[in-house]
Amino acid sequence: MISLDKDEWAASAPIVVNRLLGFTRGLRLAAWVVGCSCTLTAMSSAATTKWTKIDAAPGFSGWHKELQRLTDKEGSHRINHFCVVVERFHAPRGSSDTKQPREESLGHVYWREGSRLITWDASSADVDATSTRPGNDLDLKKDVRATQTEIGTSTYLVTRAWVHSIVQHCVSDGLQLTVIKGQS
Repeated sequence: MISLDKDEWAASAPIVVNRLLGFTRGLRLAAWVVGCSCTLTAMSSAATTKWTKIDAAPGFSGWHKELQRLTDKEGSHRINHFCVVVERFHAPRGSSDTKQPREESLGHVYWREGSRLITWDASSADVDATSTRPGNDLDLKKDVRATQTEIGTSTYLVTRAWVHSIVQHCVSDGLQLTVIKGQS
């Protein structure tokens, strides 16, 4: 695995993401520069969210092996670029529960060549294929819509703004890696 610096990602990630998500030329620059003010998790807009690199977050051991497995098993390119960031937040408990909110962590993996956004749950002991939350292995060419209205009652579709926000956090707060297929 090869680490990329933020400048290398900043130069290429906006173009790739905007192309995948179908932003028009006029919207492209504004979307990348201004960012998104959308809620980052479906849990609560009031949740306090912290973004960290995956290698500094507990609950995600084995993440590098899973990226290599993904590349070897499902990658169609020899060289694959990943960006991984951990979202830590306090999830609200039910109204009948008087205890403090519980802290949860989600690992977001943006795979440029695979056109995917994968979300891992930190609740499992080791990151592997079973750590992916149900419905959270998104195909960025098929599972993304322009507006919430287009999503309707779907439980797996997401908005362009949400994907853009996650990728933006990945670039600014996450870990960027290059994984070479067949190189364990």
